[in-house]
Amino acid sequence: MVIGMRDWAECAVYYPLIRHPLFDEKEELKRKYIALMKKYAEKYEIEEKRVSGLQMLLQVMFGEGNTDLPWQGDTNQEEAEVLKTRFSPFKFFSYRYLFLFDCLMLFAVSDNRKGERICEEFKGHIHRRYHKKIDAMVSMMYSGNEKFAEKTLISIDMVKAWMDARKHAQSREHSVFFTATMSAGKSTLINSIIGEDLSGTKKAACTSNIIKFHAAPNRNNIYTIINADGEHYLREAGPVPEYIRNSAQQIDIVGYFSSVLHEGKYTLVDTPGVNSSLNPQHKQLTRKELSDNNPEVLVYVIPVDTYGSEDDYNHLKYILKKVLYGRIIFVVNMMDTYDPEDDSVDGILQDIRSHLSEIGFENPMVCPISAKAGLLIKKMVQNTAMTENERERAEDFMKLFSKAEYDFGKYYPLVTNEGGDYNRALLSTGLPGLEQVLFGL
Repeated sequence: MVIGMRDWAECAVYYPLIRHPLFDEKEELKRKYIALMKKYAEKYEIEEKRVSGLQMLLQVMFGEGNTDLPWQGDTNQEEAEVLKTRFSPFKFFSYRYLFLFDCLMLFAVSDNRKGERICEEFKGHIHRRYHKKIDAMVSMMYSGNEKFAEKTLISIDMVKAWMDARKHAQSREHSVFFTATMSAGKSTLINSIIGEDLSGTKKAACTSNIIKFHAAPNRNNIYTIINADGEHYLREAGPVPEYIRNSAQQIDIVGYFSSVLHEGKYTLVDTPGVNSSLNPQHKQLTRKELSDNNPEVLVYVIPVDTYGSEDDYNHLKYILKKVLYGRIIFVVNMMDTYDPEDDSVDGILQDIRSHLSEIGFENPMVCPISAKAGLLIKKMVQNTAMTENERERAEDFMKLFSKAEYDFGKYYPLVTNEGGDYNRALLSTGLPGLEQVLFGL
């Protein structure tokens, strides 16, 4: 099943990659806890795609490397064990509120009514003297009152994750379509916004189908792939590009964006390059996708060293005549390759604006960026796993973007160049500024 925007939102509530309060508990108890969670998933007809959320919960409870879910066991006994009140010399506590939080986080962030049904089921196994507090907790969770976690095992990080997920669930759906000629850096730009190498970026016709990347609200290292064959749960970004290359159909990928765009239901649509002589069907596929969907925001990526090419001209004329878009942004990519001794950024941008105006675009918005530098420096800032070669290139970019003539951040009025060296270099690539522009639109 290829999912639509309203359907993917149901896949997008991921359990956050934080330390779970039960992390240091005995393995037996944690396995009972997860098995009981599965019981609630089945009872409330949670779609199979939600199992990915349980895999994430398993990961934060047991540590990375644990992906086999323990479904076996006596769930009645497990329920009694998990929900019973326990006593320690220092405090009186219970897992009941924590378990209820996890149920709502995984299964009912965007569905208040389902959350209330889960709460009623839950109260059927709890002494009535606790019902008032349980009702108050659930009411505060759905009304946005952060005090719902007082006197429970629910951590501050979990509260923030819930609030972020609720904000995401209540946000409006947005789509951003990306188009370009081959090797313009379109897929690299999408990767830089997400913060991971997901879309293929080799010097070839990498994107051969429509790929839709959907933002999840909470940081996690698992991406869910949905296609006509079913769902595939991956623990990390590494295998995703190969999976995309081997697919002959549209793919939807749900995961966290290391960007301001994770705050809403944003979809980034990657389309094939339109000038492949080996794959002429790519042009038809892209043009059909653009003309059929009336993009809310369309991002046209232009490599700085080849702007004004005949292939770009033909595709731009098609867009102008056949595509009903809301807003269009022209991103001038690979700006790290310009030579300040021979050119100026202002001159390049003005030339491109004039060229676009001659084609027929009125007051074109032109944004300078180095997507590759932005991706690598963002990985350094986020402390993402990198190869030795990536680190070396990131350090080279750091030096380059510490120079005033490579400060592209100043062309984005929504961003100020503040923070440490890595943050300042990241801002200079233009990436955070472009993300803010997309978010603002």
